[in-house]
Amino acid sequence: MSKLLKKELTLCLNPQVIIFALLSALVVIPEWPAAIGFIYPLAGLATIFPRALSDQDIQYTAMLPIRKGDVVKSKTLLIMAVQLFSVLFSIPFAFIKTLIINPSLISQLSGEQDAIATETNYILSTSPCLSIYGGLLLAFGVFNIILIPWYYKNPSKVNWPQITSLFVGMFILGIVSAMVALIPSLYSYEGNNLYIQIAILVVGILAYFGLTFLAEKLGEKHFDKVDL
Repeated sequence: MSKLLKKELTLCLNPQVIIFALLSALVVIPEWPAAIGFIYPLAGLATIFPRALSDQDIQYTAMLPIRKGDVVKSKTLLIMAVQLFSVLFSIPFAFIKTLIINPSLISQLSGEQDAIATETNYILSTSPCLSIYGGLLLAFGVFNIILIPWYYKNPSKVNWPQITSLFVGMFILGIVSAMVALIPSLYSYEGNNLYIQIAILVVGILAYFGLTFLAEKLGEKHFDKVDL
């Protein structure tokens, strides 16, 4: 499987995917909802399958001395590699925004006390936090469970699976951003809020790996029925 993953990284990883994955660093932008930066990795992943179709990647991979299901598994591992890379790459920028940029912005606020409190809450609600990452991983998992099984039902038709999965992932990220902005316990670490956020992150991690595992198995099941 390591050789198949190497083949995926070498032959199937578009430059756009790498660039869009690096755009997860946009979490550092001041007063910008952190989850929005992860729309770009999802959009980048949506370009993998059209390229695979034009390059006849499935036919080439299926001719290798491997199980038919390994075709699906290797592509799933590529998607996971890009998604997890985008998450890990964003973390240093999340710390910069949380520990340096936001405190600086808050210290510069002036005016009435109510206005300062409102602006402070807005700045904090746009910060990368554990809740954001939990919701992000959930969005990635839902993206995978829609895209992978649907695509491998009929690999010659890629448009609807990628468009639908992308927009559903974007919708979830938007809902996550709105919830974090409206519910202080989702971005504040005071009191028991830290435990709430840890629980959300754990649920997001479990949902991501569970949905992706299920997506890969369903993709294998569907692909076994495809006549190449």
